[in-house]
Amino acid sequence: MRFLDRKIIKNSNSIIKRWIGFAIISLITLVLIKFTILYPLSLAKFNVAQNIFEQYNLIDAYFTIYNNNKPKKNKETKEDATVSIWPDNQIFIINVAGCTSRDSIAKYLEMIGSVSPKVIGIDAFFDNLDNKTDTSLIRILSETTNAIVVNYLQKKDEDPQKWNVFYELKEPVIDYKLTLHSGYSNLVNDKGLTSTCRYFAPYMFLDKDTVWSFTSEIAKVAMNDEYQQLLQRKKGKEYINFTVNDFDTIAIRSLLNKDTLELLANNIVLIGNLDDYKDKHVTPIHPQMSGVTIQAHILSTIRDNAYINSMPESWAWIMAFFIIMFTAWLKHRIAKKKWISLIMPVFQVIILLIGISLCYLICMRCNYYIPVIYTLIGVGIVGFPYSLYYEIAKVIQKHKKIKQ
Repeated sequence: MRFLDRKIIKNSNSIIKRWIGFAIISLITLVLIKFTILYPLSLAKFNVAQNIFEQYNLIDAYFTIYNNNKPKKNKETKEDATVSIWPDNQIFIINVAGCTSRDSIAKYLEMIGSVSPKVIGIDAFFDNLDNKTDTSLIRILSETTNAIVVNYLQKKDEDPQKWNVFYELKEPVIDYKLTLHSGYSNLVNDKGLTSTCRYFAPYMFLDKDTVWSFTSEIAKVAMNDEYQQLLQRKKGKEYINFTVNDFDTIAIRSLLNKDTLELLANNIVLIGNLDDYKDKHVTPIHPQMSGVTIQAHILSTIRDNAYINSMPESWAWIMAFFIIMFTAWLKHRIAKKKWISLIMPVFQVIILLIGISLCYLICMRCNYYIPVIYTLIGVGIVGFPYSLYYEIAKVIQKHKKIKQ
């Protein structure tokens, strides 16, 4: 019995020591990731590599995969016609491309107002309005009480640590005073205004005042319950959910058709120029998306409460630790079998693919994003810390034998 007890204790100690070893390997791997990969990228001299690394985000790939594989709308069938399954708060984009006359825009604005949409979001600037030549537009803008127009917040400095602190407000109507509701149209990322639009900020700061975004102001008017849900989240920035895109685009001249015009009743109308090259932005699903289309995606996210929550970074490191430790255990298990150990890289690729697939399903089904970049790098390079640890262990063991 004593012999068996000793054997069990010895085996238990051996297993514990082995798992401690796997934990050390995992820790070494994470230290290597932090100080030999991530830390150098944070230095100013590596700013190009840093920007590339920070701009890459797996959620971009998730959105791209989803949008490339989802069924396309068939406009010829009645079921998938312009009218959405939402009877209210459907979002319509009115494309004003080619309509350069302010009198024409005023006419169409009056037509849109006549069918009583919930809100009209105007993603356009009217510079230097003149009370003699722009009489119609001035009258319509002053009479349209449910209109929201864009403005832009501008920085006085480019401090990346102050991405949400702005000092100047560019108004939508210049040289002419009109009482208009407005909200800023800036799109944000970790380092401020960016060429890749993944986020939106419900509010920002102008000196000591809080100012609200274009989409927040629209939501406040058109869907107050959803707007309150946005406020309750108390987040300075949110992911734009590019999988929620149930909105339709209508050419402005199509509004001359009465049936088309009546679709706008009791719904959300956004007006913008989809062909304006100055208002094109890179997004995860399209390299050149118009600003007003991005605003529609943001409104769809708010309307459907489709916010994407993200795993905290500390949890991502903990998850990486255990998955890397499991990979080290797997490598140890098959190391004795030479023919299997030769295909260890295949096992690592399989682990990576399974992890990415699971994270994709969780993100698309549950709107929860798991940042697995540390895990992906760790599983890819774990072979080096593994070999290093066991070579050091062999040297220590050999030294002990010589001493004895």
